[in-house]
Amino acid sequence: PNIHESKLVPDFRVNGLSRDAHADREILAIQHWAEAQRLNAISLFETVGDAIPAFPEECFASLSTDVEEASKAIRARLDFPIERQRRMTAKQKEGLPGMLREGMEALGILVLRNNDLAGYGVSGLCIAEFPLPIIAFAQESPGRTAFTLLHELGHIVLRQSAISDSGSVRSAETHAKRVEKWCNKFAAAFLIPRDAVVALRPVPTKPASMIDDDLLHTLARSFRVSEHAMLIRLVDLKYVDEGYYWQIKRPQFLAIEAAFKKGGRAKVWVSRVVNSLGGLYTGLVMEAWGTGKIPYHQAADFMGLKNPQHLSRVREVI
Repeated sequence: PNIHESKLVPDFRVNGLSRDAHADREILAIQHWAEAQRLNAISLFETVGDAIPAFPEECFASLSTDVEEASKAIRARLDFPIERQRRMTAKQKEGLPGMLREGMEALGILVLRNNDLAGYGVSGLCIAEFPLPIIAFAQESPGRTAFTLLHELGHIVLRQSAISDSGSVRSAETHAKRVEKWCNKFAAAFLIPRDAVVALRPVPTKPASMIDDDLLHTLARSFRVSEHAMLIRLVDLKYVDEGYYWQIKRPQFLAIEAAFKKGGRAKVWVSRVVNSLGGLYTGLVMEAWGTGKIPYHQAADFMGLKNPQHLSRVREVI
C-alpha cells in the first residue's frame, strides 16, 4: 500500500547516495511505527494519570549555540559527569548506549530501537514533536550507537526533526548540512569535552600532520571512546590535520565498523520486544496493566504481542 510521507521528519541524509524507492518506503513505514508508539505512550500516560515528562527548557539551543555549552547542560541534567565516563570499566563502556538511553528517557524522550534502519542507510531518526519527542536508532557497535543517540539528541535540542545517516559532513552549504554538522559536533563535545582534552594535551600552534596510533589509542581509552571518535574530535579541535583523517584513517575506520558483528538476535525473544520499545514505553504498559487500568489483551496490543499470555514474560525481563 502507498504510505503517506510524514511531515514531521525531513530527510537530512547527506551522504550523497542515490535514493532507492523501496528503501524510502520502508523508512516511511518505520517513521509511522515510531509515531504510533508515541501516540500510544501519550495515551498510556493519560491512562495511568502521570504527567508526561517535559524536556528541560534550558537544554534547548540553536545553531548559534556553542556545542560545548549545550553538551554541558545535557550532561548536568543526565547527572553524568565526564569523570564518571572516564572511570568506566570495559564492560561498562559496552553498556554506555543503554545508560544514555535510560537517561534520555528520564528527560521525556521516547527512545526506540529498530535495526531495520541500518539496512536502508539510516543510523537514526528524530521526531522533535513535544511533548515526548522520539529517537529511533539501529544497533551498531557500542561506540557508534552512543554517538548516534547523542547526535539524535542534538536534533531534539535544536527542535529539528530529521532522518540522519552515518556520513560525516565536510561542508555547510545548506541548512540540512549545518544542522547535521552541529549535531555531530554536539555528540563529539558530549563524549569528549574540549576542556578535558586540553587538560591532557594543550592545543598546538598548528595541527599536526598525523598522530601516532599508540597515542590515539591511549587518548581514546582515556575517554572510553573509539579511536574513530577520538580522531574526529582531535581534528575538530585543531590538534590533527583533517587530511590525515579523510585520506588515511577514515577508510580504515569504516572498514572496521563495517565488519562489526552484532552478535545475532537476542537469545530470548521477549528481550527483543523490550529492547525495541525501551524501558519508558514498556514500563507504562506494565503499570497500566498491573493497576487494572487496561485489560491484558490491550496491554499485549500495546507491546505488539500476538499472545497476551506472553505479558508475564515481559514483566520478568523488566
